[in-house]
Amino acid sequence: MVNLVLTFIGPPGAGKGHFSYWIVKKFGFKRLASGDITRKYADEPTEIGLKISKLMERGELLPDELISQLFFLELEKIHSNVVLDGFPRTKIQGVFLHTFLRKKMSKNKFIVIILKTKKEDSAYRVQGRLFCAICSATYHPKLSPPRESFFCDNDNTKLSRRADDEHFAERWATYERKTLPLIKFMKARVNPKNLFEIGSDLSKEEIKKILEKIVEKN
Repeated sequence: MVNLVLTFIGPPGAGKGHFSYWIVKKFGFKRLASGDITRKYADEPTEIGLKISKLMERGELLPDELISQLFFLELEKIHSNVVLDGFPRTKIQGVFLHTFLRKKMSKNKFIVIILKTKKEDSAYRVQGRLFCAICSATYHPKLSPPRESFFCDNDNTKLSRRADDEHFAERWATYERKTLPLIKFMKARVNPKNLFEIGSDLSKEEIKKILEKIVEKN
């Protein structure tokens, strides 16, 4: 059986986390999220765990090679369809992932979905969104409000803002500097039949219909 490895790439506020979570609920995919994986290994009394803990204590980001290694350790344990949430984010991570899948998981099909959105639309979404710390679901008071104000629909956890959402200009600059080269790399290396670009002019429901067709086709 050929399993799918699916990832979303796009600017902040494009809906990567939202659609990743939707695919998990709709199709039963396993979800690998960078934050969850990092915390999991940081809690382990191993050499790699201690290294991660020290970086986190200093407030430093994990280097590309290390975060890629964590994802690959988890991918090797999974024998089902999987959606990657928050990975890859840079060209270097994309190169590592493309090489890993080709050498270690060549029977799996790699699907890349690029979500496109305008800077002003992204800013509006990011600066107003709410986040569930338990299940990672995201909401927006106007665009996608929870059923009960400030509480998650899935687990009733009180919603909060992400600290880095307050620094949108920096996040957009990081996207242009690090993620745009990743998108260029993916377009050059991934089979065109397995790479899809979805524009921000579509509603969430329209995008979900497109995603449904992509998953069912593959």
